[in-house]
Amino acid sequence: MKLFIGGATGATGQELVRIARDTDVDLVVQVRPKSEQKYRLQQPSGPEPLLVGLDEHDRLVEAMTGCTAVISMIGTMKKRFSSGDTYASSDIGSTRQLVDAAKEAGVPRFVLMGAQGTGWIPGAYYAAKREAEGLVFRSGLSWTVHRPGALVGKDRGHPALSAFGVTTEACARALLRTATDDGYDRAILGNGDIKSLGR
Repeated sequence: MKLFIGGATGATGQELVRIARDTDVDLVVQVRPKSEQKYRLQQPSGPEPLLVGLDEHDRLVEAMTGCTAVISMIGTMKKRFSSGDTYASSDIGSTRQLVDAAKEAGVPRFVLMGAQGTGWIPGAYYAAKREAEGLVFRSGLSWTVHRPGALVGKDRGHPALSAFGVTTEACARALLRTATDDGYDRAILGNGDIKSLGR
């Protein structure tokens, strides 16, 4: 089993790469060239990263060929807007680029990490999450969407939030499980589902 990973340097992505080292799953870890040092510090014994931008369509297709699923954990927050990220580029644009490449490469499955409340909370952040999910829903691929609540983990969130959210480790385990199990086709998983799968 071979998985293409987008968002490996984020809070959940770090955990996913770490956890996958103890499994028989092979990872293709996409990392933006400007994030190479960050990744190597996070994963000193992790898999060699694929240094490619999401706008390099042909290289993405080549890297995805032979993969059984794509997992995307890419997204942004307002505090990153000053560095050029936006909801349109990071949530919607990245999903479109990964979905298009996956379809051309013949990858059968797409697993997307969204956010709790995407189905009904108003605002720009949730509107972007809804649009990203729509791209996956309409892709023609087998898909699973995860909608975790507050993410709690190393240097992230207060432990008290875990009652309302989920740990980054549990979220990572759940993403891996649904990417390697066809039993979650067209499933939208909430906090309780993610906690259960991530045990």
